[in-house]
Amino acid sequence: MKVLFLFGCLAIFIAGISGSKDLPETFKRCKLDDNISSCLKDAINDALPKLITDYKELGLQQLEPFHIPKFTFESSGGPVNMKQEFTNLVMPDFISNTVVTDLKFDLKNHEAMLDIYKEEMHMEGDYEITGRVLVLPVQGKGKFKVKYTGLSLRFNMKFEEVMKDGEMYLHYTSVETFMKPKKMEMHFENLFNGDKALGDSTNQFLNENWKDIFTELEPDYSKFFSGICLKLVNKFYGQFPINKVYIP
Repeated sequence: MKVLFLFGCLAIFIAGISGSKDLPETFKRCKLDDNISSCLKDAINDALPKLITDYKELGLQQLEPFHIPKFTFESSGGPVNMKQEFTNLVMPDFISNTVVTDLKFDLKNHEAMLDIYKEEMHMEGDYEITGRVLVLPVQGKGKFKVKYTGLSLRFNMKFEEVMKDGEMYLHYTSVETFMKPKKMEMHFENLFNGDKALGDSTNQFLNENWKDIFTELEPDYSKFFSGICLKLVNKFYGQFPINKVYIP
């Protein structure tokens, strides 16, 4: 039997969990002892490849490709002053090439930390943007693609223990997300109403200055992923009391 385990922010990768009563036997439950962080790290890395397709025992839908219907960002007051709206977002390698590189779980102090590394991550979908990037005015509406290479993510989490129906549950109160890629490549179709010369030069400018652009946008991106994380973590832990997840 392959050991699987869902811990904390691993629920970032989970959509549509149904109301299961108990964890499936195929999920490893780590002991609440001094080795729990190491146990969780190894178990999650073993679980990730198996969560790409449907996991019917938990009512999980397919996670690759992962779909996000819509999200918006608005940055102002800095070098990147822009309104962005993205719809029909698809992440074809949401879990693939993902490795948990470090994990710390501290039940006593109600804190957890998760480091993840992805060799590559792709996003594509529809966009609408207007504003200014560094010194360049930008506007357009159409299809886009983004590729992250060497993407490191860190999730710092705080939680509390909550009594419900006579049993103790974990409830996460905050999640901070930090992202750092080695490289980001992007391409936006139909910039400036399809003006090819302006569109090509703008895409070239964006890719040549990706580090400065990412530094400005990272707080918005991190806030977005933190919101997803917090919602899905609590959706998972809201189903299972602590003694169903961990071995006392």
